Amino acid sequence: MTCVSMSLDDFYLTREEQVALGESHSENALLQVRGNAGTHDVNLAMDLIDQVKNASSEEVLVPCYDKTAYEGKGDRHKEDKWRSYNPKNVDVVLYEGWMQGFTAVEDEASLEKIHGGITEVNSFLKGYDEMWKLMDIWLIIQVKQLDCIYKWRLQAEKSMKEKFGQDKGMTDDEVKAFVDQYIPAYKAYLPGLYDQDNHTKHLGCESTEDVFMFEVDDMRSPVEE
Repeated sequence: MTCVSMSLDDFYLTREEQVALGESHSENALLQVRGNAGTHDVNLAMDLIDQVKNASSEEVLVPCYDKTAYEGKGDRHKEDKWRSYNPKNVDVVLYEGWMQGFTAVEDEASLEKIHGGITEVNSFLKGYDEMWKLMDIWLIIQVKQLDCIYKWRLQAEKSMKEKFGQDKGMTDDEVKAFVDQYIPAYKAYLPGLYDQDNHTKHLGCESTEDVFMFEVDDMRSPVEE
């Protein structure tokens, strides 16, 4: 069995595109860094998923994102570093990401109470719906305590810097400021993601049996019900 793994992170905008997005939404702190809806090339991701599912070509190239570039601000790798697969030989695609399955909230007044910039993110998020519907099965790992997200992101940054060099990433304070821009989306969209009634409505699932969902603690261990 051949399995291809890819991340929503792989489809972040290029550094140039991200800078342009930030400049065009200069008053929105949530769009100044990669992460939230609007900072991904959704069309590129959907084209790739479609190629794999339909085996419509002899080769697909899966992009890679370099989180060490620009002192941790990141940039997409050049195509010569993308991974190559023959879709006719691919059996399973694992597509992971921190905001997979987030869907737009209709009550935008409630979003304003979370963060002034989340309504723009909410508008961008509507463009992700068709991508979610391309999924066949969902595995949703629940996180109830958002404080652990800071801990996990700092661990990842330190590990990356140990591997690539201390100048190839963000400082601890920069990591906290970076994660701060993700928390509003967690608050806005996790309730909908954890609501099983939404899975057949928004995620392309034929039944709730297409979704396996469980909670982990701050050590990433499953929580017993």
